[in-house]
Amino acid sequence: MQKLHRRHLLAVALLLAAAVPAHAAERVALVIGNGSYQNGGSLRNPKNDAALISGKLKALRYDQVLHFTDVTTKDFKLKLAEFKTVAFQADVAVFYFAGHGMEVDGVNYLLPIDSVLAQAADLKQEAIALPEILKLLDDTQVKAKIIVLDCYRNNPFGTGAFAKNKVGLAAVTKRRRAPSSCSLPSPAKKPKTALMAKTVPSPNPSPPMWG
Repeated sequence: MQKLHRRHLLAVALLLAAAVPAHAAERVALVIGNGSYQNGGSLRNPKNDAALISGKLKALRYDQVLHFTDVTTKDFKLKLAEFKTVAFQADVAVFYFAGHGMEVDGVNYLLPIDSVLAQAADLKQEAIALPEILKLLDDTQVKAKIIVLDCYRNNPFGTGAFAKNKVGLAAVTKRRRAPSSCSLPSPAKKPKTALMAKTVPSPNPSPPMWG
């Protein structure tokens, strides 16, 4: 499983660092790190992870990197609308989210910091469904779409209607964009975001040094 996880990280890293073609492709990104959850389940790392990815994308000379932390439900939707405008005719669009996520009834959801979830029906108003983000990008003319979800698998709403949801997001299949039963744990003592950022090659790598 660890080798499989590393291969996924490498694939994402190489996609993020894809070479700019001769016509000077436009590459844009939306990076969100949510950690200061207001109703339990605060997380220490997402803001740092988002800053790390944002900095790496800027180093790769992405044309626009929209970087936000601790986003509420209202602001999340506003940022997505802004991203749609920025990405509309881009060649590459990257969406990165770090924070709490959960899968309920076959749908993956990303949680803003002000989510209040007492029952499953609250998700439509209090969370951001992954299909909404996929549709948003599908409604643009962007040529390549990359979505990276760095979600914690512990469930901040582990009681009541959400007691059975304990593993965060499920994997997303290519064919139907629906969750499958696959999960990929992070390598022990090696945070996956730092590992991915380290794997992304430099836009101007130094020549090899020979002793």
